[in-house]
Amino acid sequence: MEIWNDTRYYHDDLFDDRWWAGCGWWPGSFIGGFADPWWWWGACSWGTMTGFLDWGWSQPITYDYEVNVVDDGDTVYFNGQSEASTTQYEQEAVELANPQNPPPPPAPNQGWTPLGVWALCQEEQGNADMFVQLSVNKTGQISGAYTNVLSGEKEPVTGQIDRATQRVAFHLGKNTDSVIEAGAYNLTQDVASCEVYFGKAKPQTWLLVRLPAPRCLTHRHP
Repeated sequence: MEIWNDTRYYHDDLFDDRWWAGCGWWPGSFIGGFADPWWWWGACSWGTMTGFLDWGWSQPITYDYEVNVVDDGDTVYFNGQSEASTTQYEQEAVELANPQNPPPPPAPNQGWTPLGVWALCQEEQGNADMFVQLSVNKTGQISGAYTNVLSGEKEPVTGQIDRATQRVAFHLGKNTDSVIEAGAYNLTQDVASCEVYFGKAKPQTWLLVRLPAPRCLTHRHP
């Protein structure tokens, strides 16, 4: 609720068709003519995600970092069982976040389903200055955008979902070594625990908090 209260007016400027048209790297052929300029804010339920991907997922896998995903510095444990070495687990996340053929930024009617707009914040501080829009295509590739409302930074997002593990990883802009990881199921909830890898630095557990879609999708402030 604290994040929602602090960010309730950001939707006037973020991730609508005007924002994408002015970000500087969105393909010009996609600009304009949308019935819903807030398409990118659409939330995705677990049923919508599984139906869209059609991968045969029967049960969701929950990733709650520092709770059921624990790294003791040498080994990563998932639900109490040894999953991989710390180095291997992090490398898997980096590789997942860097698909060989990254897709273009998402647009309506271009084969994408939006996963919504999220505030990216540290668990302890709760300040929301960084935001990401995430979308997924039929092959499980992640695309979208990142912005920092303090610095004005705007970057594309690239990543993918692992079909076997339901892990999701993506990176921001050209910084391919800094990766954000979450679970696919978690991205269908309002709050998602995520692990942030900063190159060779120790990873940190952050939060992704989904922002409510604008109440009036067809009206904007002038």
